[in-house]
Amino acid sequence: MNRRALFLGILLAAAALFLAGVGGSNASQGGSTGRFKTVEVKVTQYGWELVSNQDGRVICQIIVDHPTRPTNQETLTVCAEQIFPQEPTPLPPGTPTPDSGQAGTPEPFDLAEFFASVSWRFVTTRQHVSTVQVPVPEMVVNLVVPPDQSGEFFVSIYAYEPVFGERITGIFGILNGWEFSCPASRCDVPITTDSVLEFWAASSYGDESQHVVATLRVVRTLEGERIELSSLVPITLYQDTCSAIWGMPRTPLPAWAEFPPLPDDLNTMKPYQYLAGQLIAAGVVNAQDCPGGGLYASGAPTQCGLDRSAQAVVDWQNQYDVVIWDTARKIGIPPRLIKVMIEQESQFWPGNSRRAWYEYGLAQLSQAGADVALRWDNELYQEICNGLFFDCSMAYGRLPSWLQAAMRGGLMRAIDSECPACQYGIDLARARDTIPTFTRTLRSNCYQVKYLMDLRKMKASYEDMWKFTFVSYHSGFQCLSTALTYLEYNKLPATWENASRFLCPSGLIYVNDFWKSLDEFDLYRIRRADRSQLVARAVFVPTPVPTVAPTPTITPTVVRSMGRIRVLVYVDSNTNNYPEDSEKVEGVNVEARFADGTVLTAQTVRGEAIIDLSGRRVGDVVEIVLPDLFRTLKVRVVRDGEIPAVFRLEEPVVPPVLP
Repeated sequence: MNRRALFLGILLAAAALFLAGVGGSNASQGGSTGRFKTVEVKVTQYGWELVSNQDGRVICQIIVDHPTRPTNQETLTVCAEQIFPQEPTPLPPGTPTPDSGQAGTPEPFDLAEFFASVSWRFVTTRQHVSTVQVPVPEMVVNLVVPPDQSGEFFVSIYAYEPVFGERITGIFGILNGWEFSCPASRCDVPITTDSVLEFWAASSYGDESQHVVATLRVVRTLEGERIELSSLVPITLYQDTCSAIWGMPRTPLPAWAEFPPLPDDLNTMKPYQYLAGQLIAAGVVNAQDCPGGGLYASGAPTQCGLDRSAQAVVDWQNQYDVVIWDTARKIGIPPRLIKVMIEQESQFWPGNSRRAWYEYGLAQLSQAGADVALRWDNELYQEICNGLFFDCSMAYGRLPSWLQAAMRGGLMRAIDSECPACQYGIDLARARDTIPTFTRTLRSNCYQVKYLMDLRKMKASYEDMWKFTFVSYHSGFQCLSTALTYLEYNKLPATWENASRFLCPSGLIYVNDFWKSLDEFDLYRIRRADRSQLVARAVFVPTPVPTVAPTPTITPTVVRSMGRIRVLVYVDSNTNNYPEDSEKVEGVNVEARFADGTVLTAQTVRGEAIIDLSGRRVGDVVEIVLPDLFRTLKVRVVRDGEIPAVFRLEEPVVPPVLP
């Protein structure tokens, strides 16, 4: 390997360290991320020369990205050709060699002796700036059927842009072949019949989200009609990872552990005083007209400061919700737990408020917390290690103490969001990007709690396991281990009530405060109906009708159709939303009513009927009617191809016993 190869390795290592700060590398909704941004990576490089102690000869030159002399491993990687003796060029078989009879086996190369005979000489230092492509999170798009609708039915499409500084520019889609658009991040789409809806979002970032396809049904019951979401592809999947780690059966979860359909369901409006003080002190909120600039000498906000910062506090505490929601889905942690954890640790201000205790970032991660993360999350350890060292084959727990400290330092640097050169002294983009790392740290504590419980053959409820996990996260291994040991000694069940008698005070206070905030979450939650949000109504685009440009002697040409409508009628007896052969209805009368008053009739054979559109004007509306069943569906005439018109019937509710 030459110097150029090493130089490339340094850049890749630096990129890896940057990515560790960006967060998890899990795939986004429906597939791997396809979004990247170009960032500049600044690397300080140090040049060294390997010199012979005998004659001062320069054996090799090497460039590394740390100020200490190159390690033996780095030296062997770069300078192998200069260190090891060259083997002689092989001769053809049978070629006599001088003194072949006296030649003995060559002595093995003594590597320790070689390193004792050389020295390192520092040569130069330089700054190198390189541009690398790093992945960024994809847009989040989802569909919700609003409950308790009356009158015209509709569904709401929501889109979110997690990339800091970018925004959703519009939502687009196709409903039963009709194109529509909405110039907002929420779009209400009217639904009048069973429908197939494809939708996606566009961003100021310059791209569009993945396309999502929803199947919607109009369900008729004794209570009336309602819209039902039958399928969503790709579906937003969520699995409670810690529940799986603990080996718990799938049982109904408490409300706080449920995964909400939208990031907006995490929005809160809680009056955080510490956050208000930080927003005023950093200049996010202008309270100069308040006495004392809105702050007491202690840094706490005055009542005037609280009033000035009220809206900013609400906006600030909700700016991370999209990332929290998406991270929770990918890593498998209940999103309310993540948000309350950030509230407890920093009140959503990503500065290093407890620097004296070496705690950093939104979740105030400590050295002990970093140790748990690196010990139980090998993927995270590899991300950090690859940015610091060449050889990461040895597990974190087997490293010498000084290397473990270096790993923890690398993780702490990756989550440090303070930035003196940034506005407000905080790198907000970096703060958002660290949320996956904090969440993975929390998951690592789930593993640690399982280890402690299995060691004592103990079991606990789902909620108590989470309480033990937050003791482990906040107060460390020993606090929880001691309490569980007392339970084991006294032969007491592993419940929170029993364990709390033996916990260290800091762990007990932290979890009790945490659960109080968790139980009160709904009291401060912003309901969708109360939220001020730009909502657009879907604007449908008429099917384009190609015409010949008018001239004084030429009339526009009307485009005629060569397509047809395929009508399907079935009774969904097994309620699987799929037309089985046995469910298709025979002999149903079908009418196609055109805008010019023409009516075409047909009758279903094995559940299907064909309406020929030959010669009909493209773009006209056709009303498909089942006169005997009082069902109607509207479609537009297309130029060619086939238009599906599906009528899904449900079996009527009948009394089980006749009178």
